[in-house]
Amino acid sequence: MISNHAERLARLLRETQPAPLDLDLSSGLRGLDRVLGSGGLPAGQISEWVGGASSGKTGLLRILVGAARRRGVAVAWVDGPGELVAADWVDPGAAAPLWVARPPHPDEAAFCAEVLLRTQSFGLVVLDGGPALPPAVGVRLQRLARQASAALVRVRDPHQAASRPVARRIEVQPAPPPPPANALEARGPIAWPVQVTRRRGGEPET
Repeated sequence: MISNHAERLARLLRETQPAPLDLDLSSGLRGLDRVLGSGGLPAGQISEWVGGASSGKTGLLRILVGAARRRGVAVAWVDGPGELVAADWVDPGAAAPLWVARPPHPDEAAFCAEVLLRTQSFGLVVLDGGPALPPAVGVRLQRLARQASAALVRVRDPHQAASRPVARRIEVQPAPPPPPANALEARGPIAWPVQVTRRRGGEPET
């Protein structure tokens, strides 16, 4: 059984053949890319994505994931909480795959991210959930991301301890919606405004 799983994994990795991230990964959203700076998420670095429940952080990451896949960059999402509905992320126009890895326990999420980075088959790896990264683990993951030319995104709630080291810390929080201009606009589709801030050293940069 283990041999069959190993052979299947090896075949899938051969078929992935991702485009390497020689440049930073942009989202295609002008406002978000401006906050991210330098054209998007930095390759070979760890970015931390911070936001509470229903803040919009997963929705923004979904835009980044879609942009990466349409560019031909394979993406792996480590779903520590086990809450991601992979079927909602199906994109027929994507040129590269999305892998969703669910560790048996949230404490093993960082280990899963390490294994995925070691394959050097993914240009973007999202580590969602799990405990705070000890400095030694963060340094090792950063080194692996650099070797794989991959962008690593660590997603956490505001009450969790910050990771070290990180190249950028992005804070996402709901923003109050503007008042509707007229009754027709008030009955239109529901909008989800968010406020995105990049921080370094505890101070906002934008």
